[in-house]
Amino acid sequence: MDFVEKFRERVGTLQGFLVSANFKACANLSTDLLRVSDFASFPEGIFIGEFLESLFSNIRSLNARYDIEKDDIQKIQEATSPCINFVSSNIPFSNKNKKAEFYDLMVKARSTVTGIQIVYFREKKTKSPLMPMPIPMPFRQTIEVEPDNSM
Repeated sequence: MDFVEKFRERVGTLQGFLVSANFKACANLSTDLLRVSDFASFPEGIFIGEFLESLFSNIRSLNARYDIEKDDIQKIQEATSPCINFVSSNIPFSNKNKKAEFYDLMVKARSTVTGIQIVYFREKKTKSPLMPMPIPMPFRQTIEVEPDNSM
């Protein structure tokens, strides 16, 4: 199996993680795609890996801070799935039309995810903090130290 076939196989695995809304696995696999593409000097794979890594890292962080509603998960899946499917069936891109088509899919995916992020940042309540917040001290005692002028 050559590298491009293996790349396509991994992108297919990524699609499976997306369907199950396992955004952590999507982010991790995107990073792996980026690393192996760099190792293999595969520029299109590097670009795709960077894009997917950024996208899924943002989603993973959002998911860690908020309970993402099912409708929003579905919007994320509907926007990113065509992008992933396109890569798995068209990599390496044979002409400029394929690159332009992929660009349009990336714009849709990125703008959808960013729009959802903004709504959550502005309007949604975050999950409970994992660590308790420090209890503020009623006052702070200041100790004054005289400078040492003996030198």
